[in-house]
Amino acid sequence: MSTLKEKLISEGGLTDAQADKTIELLTYYLKEKTPSVFHDRIDDMIAGQTLESSFREELNEIGKNVKERAGDLATDLKTAFEKAFKSKEK
Repeated sequence: MSTLKEKLISEGGLTDAQADKTIELLTYYLKEKTPSVFHDRIDDMIAGQTLESSFREELNEIGKNVKERAGDLATDLKTAFEKAFKSKEK
């Protein structure tokens, strides 16, 4: 159970079904008012994650992808240079 749902039930006096519907409507409303780039962050916060940790996870994933692509690029450049110099030697 998410923190928000627990609060809606315990502090708001809502039933489980009412809390679910409230979260659904709140999520829809927030996504309607924000750019799509923030939609995953909204989902994370509704699930109980902080905005900071949500962004941190996203940035870590981006960093991993950049590192992987840079490694691939370096390999491709090495291969291209090796081919270019080998063909000039002949």
